[in-house]
Amino acid sequence: TMARGAHWLSGGARRWLDDLAHAWWKRGMLARLRGDHRTSGGGREEALVAEIERRTKSLEAVYLSNFAWMKGPSRDDEAASDGDARDASHVSRACRVLATHQALSPFFPDTSKMVDIIREHEGAEALASSVLGAGVAAAMTMTRDPTALAVRIVRALAYDHGDRGWAWTEARPSPDADDDDDECNRRLAEAFAGSAATGIEPGTTAYAMETSRCLYHSLFAAEGVPGLVAATCCAVDGESWFRRVPARHGVTVRQTESLGAGDGRCVIRVERRRDARRFVASNDEYRGKGS
Repeated sequence: TMARGAHWLSGGARRWLDDLAHAWWKRGMLARLRGDHRTSGGGREEALVAEIERRTKSLEAVYLSNFAWMKGPSRDDEAASDGDARDASHVSRACRVLATHQALSPFFPDTSKMVDIIREHEGAEALASSVLGAGVAAAMTMTRDPTALAVRIVRALAYDHGDRGWAWTEARPSPDADDDDDECNRRLAEAFAGSAATGIEPGTTAYAMETSRCLYHSLFAAEGVPGLVAATCCAVDGESWFRRVPARHGVTVRQTESLGAGDGRCVIRVERRRDARRFVASNDEYRGKGS
């Protein structure tokens, strides 16, 4: 398992950001419901958002009271009953997704449409996604080593995930690997063997990480709606951040397997073209070989 340590945010700062994010969610959801004749008029949109918030609190009372349902070990410096503060934020978000589904399903019987609506307000809003994508693309353009930067960004996903809700492990080239290091490629292939979907190819995969456990998938599966994972988590994070990165950088980020799609794990890969510049690891960071 990746040794991630404590999150850089204090508990108070995390709660403040969670409250701010919820305020933006509430504003966006009200506008969304107000724009649809099925959910607007006579104060219906306000009533529906209030119902979502009520259901969220009820679900939080169940899923935040005891983290044992995650089945992952808690950090040594945190009580098992309290869990990980990082997990708590994601549990609250998952409860809101589930509550939104429960409250709005009678108005939107088309499941795919419902998932689209939830995803839009859980991180996939067009303007926010565009700004984030542009920022990543700009950073990739300015860096001396796009591959190394892509790896750091992907690894940051795991740092925001708690130790109970996820079990991220990683595979990467050895510190002394050369461009044609067959041993390095063999270790990568072995680390992710047994899946045609992953299919790590020599010389193309710079980094990969996987988890057989996902907090969102666990909670949604417990409620009988595992498909809701398509509305949040890696469905709006990770791969989607890199969609505006110019092809000339020779770097691609892909989620090749997903628990939500029925696979046995989630796998995220950073891939580079064979002619793209290689990077080596040093002190758990990455630097380009060339200038």
